[in-house]
Amino acid sequence: MRACSKYRAWSNGFIAGWLFTLAIIVGPFLFMSCGGPKQEVVFPSPRPGYVHDFAGVLRPNVVKLVNDQLRAADKAGVTKMAVVTVPTLQGLDVADFTIQLGKKWGVGEKKSDNGVILLIAVKERKIRIEVGYGSEGKLTDAASHQIIRHTIAPFLKNSKDDYNGGIQAGVTAILAELGQRG
Repeated sequence: MRACSKYRAWSNGFIAGWLFTLAIIVGPFLFMSCGGPKQEVVFPSPRPGYVHDFAGVLRPNVVKLVNDQLRAADKAGVTKMAVVTVPTLQGLDVADFTIQLGKKWGVGEKKSDNGVILLIAVKERKIRIEVGYGSEGKLTDAASHQIIRHTIAPFLKNSKDDYNGGIQAGVTAILAELGQRG
């Protein structure tokens, strides 16, 4: 009778230890697959104009120049575009952040879905051009990638961090793709 109770005590301890070890090993993977803790992402409210420098990296004269450029494109019916700099993506992927921001702000005309967002996240060093369906025929994913890689990113490489030059060049290239020159 004593042997049985020793065996039961040993097996209960063994099983408990095994389950604990399993929870330690598998638990984090289950937690990550569920998306981890739900973090409340706070999207800034849009400011007047087309340029929203929440990261504070743009000079006032560049903000004015790009705002004027985008106002002209809007009046010409080319596109409704927002240029956004943020200090951080708050743990989101750059695509998710940009899409959610666009939905919250309602960039572009609802009927034609012609909105475009150029977003730069300073901390993560990520750039994204998000294009509404109404502008995808002219500003394709491939063209957006080329603009980011060959026009905007060179201004931000090698610790130059020339956000002003990168955004000016990027906006000009985007508008050229959409059919507005100058």
